[in-house]
Amino acid sequence: MRLMPVPRFLRLVGCLLALLVLAGALPAGGAEPLAVAPARVAVLHATPSGGAAPVTVALQIAGVNTVIGSGLQFGERLPYRDLPAGTYPVLVFAGALTQEQLSGATPLLSATATLQAARDHTLLIGGGANGFPLALFTVTDSAAPPAVGTASLRVVHAAPFAAGAAATVDVVFENGQALPGLLNIAFGQAPGPVTVAVGEAIDLKIVPTGQPAAPPLLDLPPRVFAAGEEMALAVIGGAGGQALRAIEIPRERRAPARVRVLHLAPFAGGAAPVHVRVNDTRVLENLAYFALSEELPLEEGPYRLAIDRPGTPPTELASLEVELERGRGYTVAAIGGANGLPLRLVLLPDTTGPPPFSAQLRVLHAAPIGAGVRGQLDLRDERNFVFGGQAEMPFGTEALLSIDGGVYRLRFTGRGGGEPIIPASVLVLPVGRATTLFVTGDGINQPLQTLVVPELFNRKVHLPLVRGG
Repeated sequence: MRLMPVPRFLRLVGCLLALLVLAGALPAGGAEPLAVAPARVAVLHATPSGGAAPVTVALQIAGVNTVIGSGLQFGERLPYRDLPAGTYPVLVFAGALTQEQLSGATPLLSATATLQAARDHTLLIGGGANGFPLALFTVTDSAAPPAVGTASLRVVHAAPFAAGAAATVDVVFENGQALPGLLNIAFGQAPGPVTVAVGEAIDLKIVPTGQPAAPPLLDLPPRVFAAGEEMALAVIGGAGGQALRAIEIPRERRAPARVRVLHLAPFAGGAAPVHVRVNDTRVLENLAYFALSEELPLEEGPYRLAIDRPGTPPTELASLEVELERGRGYTVAAIGGANGLPLRLVLLPDTTGPPPFSAQLRVLHAAPIGAGVRGQLDLRDERNFVFGGQAEMPFGTEALLSIDGGVYRLRFTGRGGGEPIIPASVLVLPVGRATTLFVTGDGINQPLQTLVVPELFNRKVHLPLVRGG
């Protein structure tokens, strides 16, 4: 199997309220509408109007003016929060107000901010000195990360230190050399990002525009950037008794979802390889039967996952539309494809773990041995008693059991404990950990057998899988 890189344009972001879709392929043309990816928004108090006076920031959410930051100090930044995409009225008040005090207060500033789906924004409250009115600036972060082996820098000019064009600045190197893309920056602008070198000290200064040799308005300390780092510098102050200064705002990218693909579809004998596509771009090639892929990092949001049978051209075998949640792990299992049971994809989100002092066992019936009653299986212990209430499980059944930690010898049987008998490995289920037990195969193209993920406490063969039977 060869792992192919996921193109950056596939790294979508999404879903404020992430939806876990039903296991199984959705019928063609019958997919439920997927949630719109949310925006994220941070707030920076950058107005020197009123000196060091704090402010309260409210957004009108669902028709209600809602405090999102109270007593915000000059130079203070609120971290990102999720909001549905859309246009929001924004109100800025003097002081530190509670939600109840909003209705009787007069705002210093009323403005609107448009937040784009799947994008990150900083609402910057600036101006209020030297002829620049108090204003709200919406700075939208770059959608794409910097090129491999580089870092990026952006400058947000929010310092009303002089009137009109006299406030226009350049960002140059200490020796006066220009930094293309960061020249002739007027108040309220946020150019960039520009690419900067990594692993070496970069010494920059801010000067009046067109005057690289002039005494710097602000001499920035030398800075070493790491590969992949994304940094915005907000230049603020210079009026109202507030010194001119720069605030570093590191980019806080959303943690990706992590997706592995597990091939348990016995549609053919031998390796029965498949290709895997994400949003119509191939990301895995020749994933063999009974193999588990490496993790694919995907940013949260909606995706169409599909598997193809290799050929010229490849033939799509199954697809699934999913909504992935940031920071969560998923296994997409391909099951079925034999004995009259169609091949489909099943989404298995990583669980949050068992209750205290318990172990967790997830069971998936992925053995297409027959349709209807003929395909039902029981999960039984070594005494042939039904285990965890899992009797007469139809193909595709997923069960999540919280049980005592310990060592178990389980097996799958036909209804009532008869044939077929598919023994599982001896399972070591530690307290506080989650384990998934699969039964797979069709008895014709592929043998009936079990599989345990992860195999950390059930070592029978090499990682990542355990073959039972």
